[in-house]
Amino acid sequence: MNATPKRLHHLDALRSFAMLLGIALHASLSFMPFPWPVQDSEQNNSYYLLFAAIHGFRMPLFFLLSGFFTAMLWRKRGVLFLAKHRVKRILVPLIVGCFTIIPATMWTIQYANRPQVTSSASVKAPDIAPLNRDDLIGQTDPEKINLLIEVAIRLNDGKSLLLLIEQGADVNHIPETQITALHWATGLGQPEMAAILLDHGANINATDSRGSTAMHWAALFGRPHSAELLLERGADLQLKNDDGALALDMVTPEARPIILGIAKMIAGLLNVPLDEERYYADSEAVFELLPHSDYTPHFSFHHLWFLWYLLLLVILFCCTTVAEKYLRGLARLRPLVITPLRYLWMIPIVALYQLQMGPESLGPSTSDVILPNLTILGYYAVFFFFGAAYFLSDDQEERLGRYFWLTLPAAFGALLITLGHLEPGAGNPESMACWVAAYTCLMSFGLIGLCRKVFATENAWVRYVSDASYWMYVAHLPLVILAQDYVREWDTNPGLKFVFICASLTVILLASYQLLVRNTPIGWLLNGRSRRRVISTSNDFRQ
Repeated sequence: MNATPKRLHHLDALRSFAMLLGIALHASLSFMPFPWPVQDSEQNNSYYLLFAAIHGFRMPLFFLLSGFFTAMLWRKRGVLFLAKHRVKRILVPLIVGCFTIIPATMWTIQYANRPQVTSSASVKAPDIAPLNRDDLIGQTDPEKINLLIEVAIRLNDGKSLLLLIEQGADVNHIPETQITALHWATGLGQPEMAAILLDHGANINATDSRGSTAMHWAALFGRPHSAELLLERGADLQLKNDDGALALDMVTPEARPIILGIAKMIAGLLNVPLDEERYYADSEAVFELLPHSDYTPHFSFHHLWFLWYLLLLVILFCCTTVAEKYLRGLARLRPLVITPLRYLWMIPIVALYQLQMGPESLGPSTSDVILPNLTILGYYAVFFFFGAAYFLSDDQEERLGRYFWLTLPAAFGALLITLGHLEPGAGNPESMACWVAAYTCLMSFGLIGLCRKVFATENAWVRYVSDASYWMYVAHLPLVILAQDYVREWDTNPGLKFVFICASLTVILLASYQLLVRNTPIGWLLNGRSRRRVISTSNDFRQ
């Protein structure tokens, strides 16, 4: 094995930076229309830019660095030591987190989504002027007739709806919102209106912009009577939306606390009435209606999912070390790793995976269940094994990221182009996937070069925060949700709320690390017992 390499302070700092950005990312989610358990009263779409900028590179960069240091540890200590080390640093914290952090996260989600009887979070139906049926007679404008269908459904006015259909209204009309009349009737909890639409040829399995059917809407908003009607009329229960969810997945006991937060957000956007006090009972009623004999409760890793995927990739790496000569032969591919030639093969591969996950996500998807998603695993494997190949390429000239002053501006340009693709008709999915992939790769490599420039030597504070970052990320999510719930009704600028959440949690998490973790068995588990005799392969998350 090789001699002990010098400690790579810049990669230490970069790894902790990527971890801590996750706290800021989660803190921002309550301030924009996003499926998140807490929805702040002060929304600002500019936070979507912050989310896209962080999410687009953070986890891919983390897996790249993990692959780099995994290969380093294997080269120095061998595969058996590597396996034991990763079990201690990854598997054991994951198991402990399953019995501590994850239950705490579930409790905070349920607490944040407690019924808000007097709060604006309980959405009431908007006041809409009644339709004058005399004005509908003789109406010939198809566009106006189709628009009036939504008004009739919101008013629960069956006679006007029938009159509009007689006047030629298209019950399968798909407006710009891609929300069909049947979706509205189902989401509003009006089975009589839905029955009229179905009697006149409405497509029971029509989907909205996210691939959700009317049955998905019945599950989302907790509409048991609508769900019963759709079942009787033969709705396809095996259809999945763009998030890969069946209608049943949205009403399972473990999903309800999270789905309630999503339902409140969408109800607020669409002015759909939602009775929070009855939501759990109604969701349970929909669950009992849907066939679930083969349903088995699934366990969610929540934000600790990355440990599970990282462990799987380490196992795969250990298997490849059987062909050690092959791994050492990767040095021959050095020009494809440390020179700009890497963009020619890496961006297309990342774009292909991005396209499979959905380019509109502006970055990688996540999967928090035990059965791994092979597309997501393959995506992160690209970065993990690139990191391993980068270590084996022995970049002593530090060529990767050398031109960060060009790479980082180019990355932000790619991000802006990507955001422009979100405008209707602005681009095709393939083009957007390529720009997302370009941003991810450019940002990852550029930050490596920038951190090499800024953190070339050891800094005591940076080292301390780097040591603390693993604990801070693992423990942060319950505290983020509680903080978001605490400030959600404050009548103040969302930027001040965001800064308050991030600053207060940083203080709390650093204090908890110093007092409860650093010199305790928890700290020894996460970072190793001795921090002064560290070499650059001393532990997983220093790597």
